[in-house]
Amino acid sequence: MGSEEPKTDVGRILASCTYDWYYFNLYFEWLGLWICEEDVERKEQRDSKSVYYAKKIEVTQFGTQMMPILLISRNVCAWNIALRREDGEFNVIPGSILDGRFGAYLSDEDQSAQPFFQPFINLFSKDELMHTLPRNRKQLIDGRYTFKVSLTNKIWRKLTFSAKHTMDDFHQIIIKAFEFDDDHLYSFFMDGEKWSHDCIASPNDDFGHADASKIQICAVGFITRQKFLYIYDYGDEWTFLIEVDDINENAEQILNPYVQETRGEAPEQYSDFY
Repeated sequence: MGSEEPKTDVGRILASCTYDWYYFNLYFEWLGLWICEEDVERKEQRDSKSVYYAKKIEVTQFGTQMMPILLISRNVCAWNIALRREDGEFNVIPGSILDGRFGAYLSDEDQSAQPFFQPFINLFSKDELMHTLPRNRKQLIDGRYTFKVSLTNKIWRKLTFSAKHTMDDFHQIIIKAFEFDDDHLYSFFMDGEKWSHDCIASPNDDFGHADASKIQICAVGFITRQKFLYIYDYGDEWTFLIEVDDINENAEQILNPYVQETRGEAPEQYSDFY
């Protein structure tokens, strides 16, 4: 790629994103995808010895085969679980269809049932890419779920839900069980780490996290003894440790969640302000 207008989708994608990659262009050269020609004149004009400017990028034969796969068939936006979760998805299915906000060159085909390595097979020796780890998908378990929600070791509540209740229902019953006003934002941090991206948040959250009102408890993939955090009111940071106490797959569904067991007196929500 030089001064000529790219004629293919792959060329247009590369032209739009590589102009400011600087030394990252060399990383892909080292991987064998292309060969870079340094723009020495531009470097001298900018008087910058620490920045690499590419005057020309010539895609290798290997790059010609690999780039359409990396940019279209197996685009990172569709296949990277962490990236999709940061954008607000929770139960990410790699390869499933994304909307247009990630660019016009994404495949409009649902590729989630395909092995990730499938388009790469012809680029490598026979059977070299066949021995990969299987993808485990979370199972949706019906029944009743009981959680122990602890503010301290001596102040906790056991709450029971049906599989179809949402994580927003979960929030509502926690607030009710601890006699708090429901007038603040909240988040569940599923990895047990405060402010991590592994988060299910209030429906009116402004940070693009997974919407608690759209996620049913059965869809989270809970297992017994799993622990995670619930933070309510980002100013005061009321922090609760939650443990999955029991999952009864054979129990009948219940209409409303309820408090099964109570230990300790709940503190006043705004005691520090009075």
